[in-house]
Amino acid sequence: MSAAATSLGSILRQERLRKDLSLAVIASNTRICARILEAIEEDRFDGVPGGAYRRHFVRQYACALGMDGEAAVAEYRNQHEELPVPLPVPRKTKRSRVWADLAWAMAGAAGLVFSYHFLHTRRAGLIFPELGASTIQTAPSTGQAARMIAGPPLPTQTAPPPATTPPAATPPPVHVAFTATERVWMQVKCDGTASYSGVLDVPQSRTFEAAGTVTALVGNAGGLLIWLNGKPLGALGAHGKVEMVELTLNGVRRIARQALSERDPNSIPQL
Repeated sequence: MSAAATSLGSILRQERLRKDLSLAVIASNTRICARILEAIEEDRFDGVPGGAYRRHFVRQYACALGMDGEAAVAEYRNQHEELPVPLPVPRKTKRSRVWADLAWAMAGAAGLVFSYHFLHTRRAGLIFPELGASTIQTAPSTGQAARMIAGPPLPTQTAPPPATTPPAATPPPVHVAFTATERVWMQVKCDGTASYSGVLDVPQSRTFEAAGTVTALVGNAGGLLIWLNGKPLGALGAHGKVEMVELTLNGVRRIARQALSERDPNSIPQL
């Protein structure tokens, strides 16, 4: 077998074609643009963002095909030399800018001194209006000296505002992707609200988001693949079987067959 046939990109492309999936379907399930997926299949990793992003894209693509994501990353490192991502070089500050900043700082300090002197002189005129500006520096009387020594009244200290409890962090949404490998009928509810009811043909896909729970009733459990927040879960059950599942951040839970028997059997069409 040639080297091109055993490259990581060729392996991923052959697996995708074997499962009869288009790049558009993979892009929808992984939220990776088709241009990056195409570059991975052609081993053109110079067209893929480097560092941890490149390894993440390879892992997600392999998982979307039902393959071992960590094994795909290891194969990528084995076949391609990963150059370190250069750190940004800090821009040098010009010497003239340093002197300009120093001049602005000195000007600000001078302004503060002038403001303090102006306010202090105005305050003295307000305390002794009968003296006038020309006699402020004369010796004050005993009562006036006591008032000057006492100074203005201290500001009233107020209690600090009560500490507020930060709002609880909102949990991430539940993201579920369905891909049909056979003709499949399904009903989907997101947080108890009906979101979809119909038939999926190969290789159609549907994605749903909910704050807590995605509930799916499937008429052909073996013909539907599921991804929960990017993690492949495989098929729900056997071919031709009716299954009902709940998907949350904690994983997938099958609804008991007794609960399914209570549903109207005429609501599930024959495929």
